[in-house]
Amino acid sequence: MDEVEQILGGSDYFYCKRAKCTLKYEVCIKRQQQLMENPNFEQYIMCAKCPQGIENIRLFELHAADSTVLQPCETSNKPSPDPEKEIPRCEMCGKNPKPLFQRYCNSCIRKLVSQPGYLESRVRKIETRKREREQMRKDSMIRYIFSRCPEALDEVTNLSALEGRPLDEQVIFMVKAQISENNLQSCVGA
Repeated sequence: MDEVEQILGGSDYFYCKRAKCTLKYEVCIKRQQQLMENPNFEQYIMCAKCPQGIENIRLFELHAADSTVLQPCETSNKPSPDPEKEIPRCEMCGKNPKPLFQRYCNSCIRKLVSQPGYLESRVRKIETRKREREQMRKDSMIRYIFSRCPEALDEVTNLSALEGRPLDEQVIFMVKAQISENNLQSCVGA
């Protein structure tokens, strides 16, 4: 891992704030040049008008005659960003950079997934969340339906808690009971 950190921390690379990753200066400059030729170049649209990209182009032009390796200009007034602060790190190991929208680096994810029972517990947790969200959706729909008659909602909610049924199932039970009672009365009265 030290080799990777040494390479990515080298003078050929920088931390791109827009892409939230470590890039080679060459790659950034090529993207900026392609965008200059075609501003609607969709593949790198996120790089359009990027202040870091513009600065890299400027540095490239200043240092192009001196060396093939691009390095920040000493005359620049901007302080160089501290790479340790800028790169989001894994929440588990704290060492490795983590991919965007993930909590852990890929090596820690592999360790987690390889643990016995991890995937099954993760699937159960996701299914439980889905059921809870669905129940909340149903409950909010019922509450909306009963919004004009809050007394009836209170009564149904109390019965639901007393009989140990979810709110939506309690409403269905009460409606079925009322229908069967009406059918019974119509049969008796006939």
